[in-house]
Amino acid sequence: MTIKEFANEVTAEFEESKMVPAPLVEDNLLLILDNFDSLNEYIEQDVLSALLHRMDKLTGDYKEIIDLFFENQRRNLAEIEPVQETVTSENGKLHTVQAPNVKMTTIDNVEEKEPDWLITNYIPRYQITSLAGDGGSGKTTVWCALAAAISSGSSSFLTEEMVPEDFGAAKPEKVMFFSAEDSAEYTLRRRLRKNGANLQNILSIDIADDRFKLVKFNSPFLEALLKEYRPALCIFDPIQAFVPPEIHMGDRNAMRNCLAPLIGYGEKYGTTFLIVEHANKQSGVWGRKRIADSADIWDISRSVIMAGETNEKGIRYLSHEKSNYGPTASSILYAIDEEVIRYKGRTDRKDKDFVTAVDYSTRQAPQREEAENFILEFLQDGEKEISELDDMAAAMSIGKGTLKRAKTQLRQDGKIKTWSVGFNPKRFMISLTDSSKMVEYDKN
Repeated sequence: MTIKEFANEVTAEFEESKMVPAPLVEDNLLLILDNFDSLNEYIEQDVLSALLHRMDKLTGDYKEIIDLFFENQRRNLAEIEPVQETVTSENGKLHTVQAPNVKMTTIDNVEEKEPDWLITNYIPRYQITSLAGDGGSGKTTVWCALAAAISSGSSSFLTEEMVPEDFGAAKPEKVMFFSAEDSAEYTLRRRLRKNGANLQNILSIDIADDRFKLVKFNSPFLEALLKEYRPALCIFDPIQAFVPPEIHMGDRNAMRNCLAPLIGYGEKYGTTFLIVEHANKQSGVWGRKRIADSADIWDISRSVIMAGETNEKGIRYLSHEKSNYGPTASSILYAIDEEVIRYKGRTDRKDKDFVTAVDYSTRQAPQREEAENFILEFLQDGEKEISELDDMAAAMSIGKGTLKRAKTQLRQDGKIKTWSVGFNPKRFMISLTDSSKMVEYDKN
């Protein structure tokens, strides 16, 4: 048993009976003594007091070692002289207060740990992960699929092809979410169910509930919920809804201080946090600069995933942009089919590559549309040689690349057809399709 597992067990016993059973202490006495300084990180003060009280009551073979333990504790405290500070009170009078304990830990007493993953290589346990993207990029469906995997103990689409299916699976765990954008009743329950969630492991407070407004990153109510249910994953969508009103998201370090309690809650209650954010609308930016409102959000997140759409119709991407625990993982390609995530593959391309490609296509779109209209109008009189069309397009200052893309798009849309006639010389022809002629006729 680890000290964290012991802390969870002793907390559960205390919450049930308001005492710490003697056998639990006796069976784990050496573990307690060797890791006593770490207990403060994992259990509440009232539980720790009950544990010390139980240790003090142990007799027999345990008495000598327990007495020595308490003597060492008193000696350690005595070696540190209280630090006095003189401060000015509200009425202007000076008085002396005792500053916090100045005892520090030497690094040789710090236990080295390997990263623990909720979802391998993408979402580290007990930390903050950001999921950011434009509106309509599928962020909500993504987190519903992730919540479904955690709640059911199944492997996530993020680890598809990366690890064996059995290895990616785990025990079902609780998931807590708060959404200010979608209704649990009309939208989220359905999406979670379709993606395979164990709905009994999904916890939430609906936005229509009066208590929803009490859920803020630094609120006692949030900590009370985490303490009560101890979810493996807690999701906030979107971030703005859970920032206290006195916090200005654009102020330097404001968001860092606002989100800091989550880091403590992560270790204390065994919870990992996924925060959903909107990307800004600025063209030509990617990665860190795409997260709206505050750079502090990027800084405090241990992992950042950007969501967006590719140039391929219906295909979206998740780009792993930041990882504090190793190299960023490959980007995920996926589609959404009737509110269900469908894995489509992996790629080394990142957010920058996708954003740049989309920006280029956006700039090219008006030119291609103009070229398409030219082709359709030019062919209204009947079939033409392609060389004749090309010459006329050049005279209209339509570039060869733009003309080629316009032809390709019109062929894909079934509006034009091309063929060859003759042999020597061979002539290449182009005309409208019958369906395209009918459309033009109806328009007139």
